[in-house]
Amino acid sequence: MQVFLFAQLLVLVFIPLLAPRAAAAPSTAADSDVAAILHQAATTPHSQLEAFAGLPLAADRPSLALPVRKDGRDLGPVIPAKSVIVLDEKTGAVLFVKDGDRNHAVASLSKLLTALVVTDAAPDWQAAVTIVPEDLRGGGIEYFLVGDRVTVKDLLYTSLVASSNTATMAFARSTGLTPEAFAARMNEKAASLGASGAHFVEPTGLNNQNQGSAKDVARIAHAAFLVPEIVRAASRDAYALSVTTSRGQRTRTVKSTDLLLNSILNADPYRIIGGKTGTLGEETGFHVALSVTAKEKGQTILVVVLGSDTQAGRFQDAKQLALWVFDAYEWPVSGQ
Repeated sequence: MQVFLFAQLLVLVFIPLLAPRAAAAPSTAADSDVAAILHQAATTPHSQLEAFAGLPLAADRPSLALPVRKDGRDLGPVIPAKSVIVLDEKTGAVLFVKDGDRNHAVASLSKLLTALVVTDAAPDWQAAVTIVPEDLRGGGIEYFLVGDRVTVKDLLYTSLVASSNTATMAFARSTGLTPEAFAARMNEKAASLGASGAHFVEPTGLNNQNQGSAKDVARIAHAAFLVPEIVRAASRDAYALSVTTSRGQRTRTVKSTDLLLNSILNADPYRIIGGKTGTLGEETGFHVALSVTAKEKGQTILVVVLGSDTQAGRFQDAKQLALWVFDAYEWPVSGQ
């Protein structure tokens, strides 16, 4: 029985997830030493540390104090979703995980990676894009007609707020890349973030070959929620966009698919930094990824939920995890 209980205990798992984004893979002696230490920790039985393979390491990474569980007997909530992970965004400590390496069709969570690829290209946000037949994808509310002209900024917001597939296709096309080249760029970006187990074939997530684990999605979401343009879109519960149509200028309002933006997690003392939903229906389950901060504690966590049973279930799973983590852990005072 003791062995069973011990096996069930959730341990703090430190990952180099939050190394500076410009850092290179280990190349110096100092980098190699850091990598060796992390590898040793990861392979030590019952270790408190684990390295996520493939992530860049910074030689000058400061030593960071990890969050501490208040009561080691508390095993955490029972979450119906197939895979989940909760990270402390400052240290990369894994605060809760369930089947974090299991691959899923990530659906519209793909749009976070699409946004990263486009923002990396330093787009002209006010440039106008004309909707063409190849952009039309359906899969939800259709906000555009062929011939509509929309700014790149409004395509970003419609993609992330309303999860519009048509907007996402036009947004990706604004880079000038072919669909095949854009998919290749998505995979390159995912690999650069350490999400080497993920694979993408198109920008929207409608294709179930867009695959990744909770750990992969966490890496992508963490990077996305560091980009101001993405955060401004992914934290809006509604957005009014301007469309030039054959009948003149029109304003259309899109509403967020992320119901947590109007929940307790986005009211004092909490605030959602950014969030994104995804689903291809009951076959894949319902997903959500979000970054949320507890303002009084000054701590931010990243929550990824994949494969919840229902649309409402994914929000309940994410909310339950976030509230439990903020209550179950203590964060060392800065400087200690």
